[in-house]
Amino acid sequence: MSQISCAVGLLSSLTGQIGHPIVWWMSSLSLIVFVGLVAWYLMRFQRKINDFAPGEWERFLHIGKIAFGGWALHYRASMLRARADAGSAVLEYAHRDRDAADRAQSWAE
Repeated sequence: MSQISCAVGLLSSLTGQIGHPIVWWMSSLSLIVFVGLVAWYLMRFQRKINDFAPGEWERFLHIGKIAFGGWALHYRASMLRARADAGSAVLEYAHRDRDAADRAQSWAE
């Protein structure tokens, strides 16, 4: 029983830190589909085919902007965290490299 609670605790801490991957993939896929739909309807508008009642096109675009804005705000936190992790890894590598150079120099003397 303790193994199950440990696994659940590990899973909840992981999904709390990075978010659930299926949610990220589905939200990204939905935005790709939205962009495809906008392109599709713009081509139809060029051919003088209007599938929307008055005001529906603006509402459709508004909902898409809100979805994209929410996705971008949530993604920004992950992107900043990844940049911070990458920066600390670069600093750690540079520190190790400097130590190795110091040791090589001391051996040469």
